[in-house]
Amino acid sequence: MSLTLITTFAICALAAAAQHELTRHSVVAAPPHVELFEHVEPGPATFTAPIASPAGVRWIVDDNASGWVGTTVGLAHFGSEVYSEVHSNAQAMLAYSSYDADPPSALWSVPAPGTLNREVCAAEETSRAVVIHETPVPGGRRVDMLCHADASASAAWQWSFATIIQSGSRVAISSDGTRVVGAASDDAHGNVELATLDGVTGVATATRSLAVGGPLRGFDLSSDGSTLLATAGARLFVLDAATLLTRFETPAGTFLDAAAISGDGHVIALGGYNWMRVYEQVGSAWTATYSRYLAGSNYVSALDVSGDGSTVAYGFTFYDQFLAVRIEALDVSSKLLTMSESLVGSGTYQNMLSDVALSADGSHFAVGVWGDAANTVDELRVYARSNSTPLMTIDLPGSVFDVAISGDGRRVAAAGKAVHANALGNGGRIALVDALPADLELFGVPHIGASLSVEFHAPVGRECVLLTSTELARAPIAINGVGTLHLDRDDIQAYSMGMVPSTGVAQLSLGLPSAPAFAGTTLYMQARLLGPAQLSSRWLALTLVP
Repeated sequence: MSLTLITTFAICALAAAAQHELTRHSVVAAPPHVELFEHVEPGPATFTAPIASPAGVRWIVDDNASGWVGTTVGLAHFGSEVYSEVHSNAQAMLAYSSYDADPPSALWSVPAPGTLNREVCAAEETSRAVVIHETPVPGGRRVDMLCHADASASAAWQWSFATIIQSGSRVAISSDGTRVVGAASDDAHGNVELATLDGVTGVATATRSLAVGGPLRGFDLSSDGSTLLATAGARLFVLDAATLLTRFETPAGTFLDAAAISGDGHVIALGGYNWMRVYEQVGSAWTATYSRYLAGSNYVSALDVSGDGSTVAYGFTFYDQFLAVRIEALDVSSKLLTMSESLVGSGTYQNMLSDVALSADGSHFAVGVWGDAANTVDELRVYARSNSTPLMTIDLPGSVFDVAISGDGRRVAAAGKAVHANALGNGGRIALVDALPADLELFGVPHIGASLSVEFHAPVGRECVLLTSTELARAPIAINGVGTLHLDRDDIQAYSMGMVPSTGVAQLSLGLPSAPAFAGTTLYMQARLLGPAQLSSRWLALTLVP
């Protein structure tokens, strides 16, 4: 896209007295319960003064008496967009901007009445999300996949499996959004129907009927889109995602759902009753390189592998009373546990660990739990890899069913029920959390013609500029003593933010173009101090929406 787009943006400095109020919720950290193998505190913000915008809840949206429950959530485009499929009294796909106020308004809501078994999966590097759901038809259920691109309410494409199934379907998308893989569990014939699609066009590039002898359970696609992991019929399958040909197959020893694969497809983690196991690929051979055994009546209910394959985060749920969970993280290279926390609830409700999501480099991860009747266990939790004390815990009124984390670990989203999973009643919540402090912030929904507020936390009295680009650098450019430039330097425009006032926050009003043709346009931002030069540690992405 040409630079003329950027020159149409109206930029004007805000008065120093203008302040943007953030809604923050109570954040409580529980004490550690085990001795650490290592202790690493999060590093300081780019600037020593003032303090960067604090971590905490960015916004929470509830069903507003419509009765939906949030069971799945995804973060797209570097954490700038939130997608969810909701069900119960209202079935729909919802989209939100991460930059919206608290409570947010949906960018759009697409009804999907009567659908079942929904899942949403979002692309980290682009504005694209894919959903899968099952629609009752004569003889069973039809499985449909729909893709939404550029934050548009209109589906870019829809694709349906020819086989009518009884239940069970999954979907995954590569980090760049160019590859989608879907699965439909044809229990009547002991098969899993697989389809690989072009993520941009929705054209099927490969299909396969995989004989498994049991229902589909674990399902994950490497973030580079190369390798598919599936467990079914107590067997583990590793497939070439492009061709759907089998690369590796072995008994899994479990009928559970806990299975994940690294970003390059070379590390696999699998959970069962009392154990978590790691497989690693060296050359063309796969080898089980680590097994973690934990005594007691427990099973691994959720796990994840970081994009770089360095870390596995997982959780044991104890089913003797369904009150205790154990959260752990493993360094894959050394095979040492880097953190462990035990949570024990009380009362009659089941405190189950529902989901785990790791950042790309494994440095941070999010955990969702159901919580307990006495409300002693906070349902949404964020951890640094090497610290048993959570960075934050969020006490939600109901159970968390699904969590997502952006690749850089800065944003966490959660979907769940407004009351405990064991309690009667409907209603749901979707929460967005700023998991780490930030020096660059954006507020406002990027609608065509809207005005957004940019805030840069920097030392008082320093001059600063906002850098914008329509492209990212092919690879981040590290500049000695200055920081890392994430924008395409051949496409940068710079706009003065003036001198940082006594508040320590430079502000800028960013007017977006009003022409409908700009919908779907992507813009990236980073801030820079002058004399001496220093770049913001955070950069932002947004896609203009109608």
